Amino acid sequence: MTMHLGKDSAYSVFAAAQMAREQSAVSAEDLVESCGIPADSLSVILPKLLAAEIIRREAGPPERFALAKPAGEITLRQIVEATEGKEEPDLLLPRHAGSPDAASADRVPALQPVASLAAALLGSRTLQDMVDATGGPTGQRRDDAGGDAPPP
Repeated sequence: MTMHLGKDSAYSVFAAAQMAREQSAVSAEDLVESCGIPADSLSVILPKLLAAEIIRREAGPPERFALAKPAGEITLRQIVEATEGKEEPDLLLPRHAGSPDAASADRVPALQPVASLAAALLGSRTLQDMVDATGGPTGQRRDDAGGDAPPP
């Protein structure tokens, strides 16, 4: 089994981070506009995040979504697992583009520790950590001491 880190995982993290930044419920249309997530992808990931109780639905119109618990209580691994399924980490490398089976990937046993480390890091980082590192509600980055960091 392989922990998949694909575009749906990324879209799920982006959507949840936007909800955390907004600190209020947002519509699917808002997520499409603010995160650049295709509407068809959003229609796939939102039900998965709802089922995992990472987000909650608020009655509309328009229907809106918000985090089901504080961003500091949601790990990035929980979001990935909600989107892709709970699987053990593994690292697959794509085959050479010119090979007959280029669409498949090779398992690289020597890189298993890297996959395990990536999974552990996803499990140790919260959505709030990501929002703080990339910009809170005002878009202002936070320094390690919790204060506003100077612009990059």
